[in-house]
Amino acid sequence: MADVLRTNTRENDLIGRWGGEEFLIVCPSTVVEGALKLGEILCAALDNNALASQTPQTASFGVAAIQQDEKVRELVKRADLALYQAKGEGRNRVIAAAPAG
Repeated sequence: MADVLRTNTRENDLIGRWGGEEFLIVCPSTVVEGALKLGEILCAALDNNALASQTPQTASFGVAAIQQDEKVRELVKRADLALYQAKGEGRNRVIAAAPAG
């Protein structure tokens, strides 16, 4: 997983383990559309990696862009809600978080 994330993100993106099976990727200077595209690329890369290893792997992504005057805790909560929506809709997908407010 770490190799797939490192190989498919930019040098200035920050990747960290967030929970048991969750990772957080911070993409500076990236709009939501760019982060959605990255999520799709990562889903495909994991699928290709799984084919090579014969071990099925999927990923679900919740994407959120920070909004004016939003606290980081709120941003992460919106991304987390989008992640659980992606998981609830069948996994192996990327969902953009609803705007704050």
